[in-house]
Amino acid sequence: MGYFGKSIVVLAGTILVARPAAAEWREMETAHFRIFSESSPAEVEKFAARLESYDKLMRMVTGTKEDWPVKVRIYEVAGLDEVQKALNAPGSGIAGFYSSNALGPYLVTPRKTGEGGRYFTPKLVLHHEYAHHFMLQYFPAIYPSWYVEGFAELIGSSKMMDDGRIGYGTPALHRGHEINAYWVPLQELLTKEKIVYLDTYGQGWALTHFLTFDSKRSAKFRQYLAALSKGKSMADAATVFGDLTALNREAHRYVTAGSFQYRPVKVDIAQPVIRDTRILSEGEAKLIPETIAFDDDDLSEFEKASDRKEEQGSRQRNLARIRDKTARFPSDPFAQRLLTEAEYAQGNIAESEAAADRLLAIRPSDRGGLTMKSPAPVP
Repeated sequence: MGYFGKSIVVLAGTILVARPAAAEWREMETAHFRIFSESSPAEVEKFAARLESYDKLMRMVTGTKEDWPVKVRIYEVAGLDEVQKALNAPGSGIAGFYSSNALGPYLVTPRKTGEGGRYFTPKLVLHHEYAHHFMLQYFPAIYPSWYVEGFAELIGSSKMMDDGRIGYGTPALHRGHEINAYWVPLQELLTKEKIVYLDTYGQGWALTHFLTFDSKRSAKFRQYLAALSKGKSMADAATVFGDLTALNREAHRYVTAGSFQYRPVKVDIAQPVIRDTRILSEGEAKLIPETIAFDDDDLSEFEKASDRKEEQGSRQRNLARIRDKTARFPSDPFAQRLLTEAEYAQGNIAESEAAADRLLAIRPSDRGGLTMKSPAPVP
């Protein structure tokens, strides 16, 4: 099964999920996020403060300036079942994902991760997935897959300390057993476009940590990434490191020593954290599962015909559920907006325009509806 356009984080092992009682869905908005959750307002405020702190951490360590952000939708769902159903991947071990569709960028994270939660916590999943958005939004470039996941794991594993600082670079304890078992020599990892046996999460974290915190290697690492961004091959870019056999020995020694330095970072965020709150309508709340499952990526990006067929079937089933629920909430503007986009994504133009008409009858200034009804540009 392919997950084109999505960044996912996987939890290995058997998971038992505790299910909280149903509660009222709210949207709570901060400087950088729109958080959708059934948790209590007090819990969401803590959740939001932590998210804003990690956003600030990433701006500090990457030198990214503050600007007008594209606010990410954060969906905090009950557990892993809800995450995996959104991807049509029950039992897959996937714990969260980041994606984007016509409604904008969003990520899905669980409130509970079951028995895996000792090290593989909901906080780790949340921070990992937001790191993907931050990278794509603020410093997009050509990166090897191990660094994409390694950076996200580096941020995700960084712990909030008792004194309010964030321990940038604290060990990824949930990945320890994977690193040595699947270590790919750097002579291969840094020079080849495709690696068959690669643990992008475990070794990705280990190598990113080594190349970030080792003062001798961090500058070379930045040169390597810059060379890739300029279009050089991985083999050519890797020449900045010199002897890759020696580098591999150093990196492996660094990892097996088991003593990882980290940097306590003080972060100050704007107050109040929560800038606006609203209770979701019944229709919007009922459509949360379909909203996080809505995918409008180009199916041609799925290489295998079997994957395209499976994905198309999943999208059609999701559209059927959206139609059914929207029929139950005909006056709900969000329901009509989601239906407008979902019909359009499936090539049902007449049905999409009809939904847009209903949306504009309810909310005449809705940008999504107006965009759908606007005339196509003349070539």
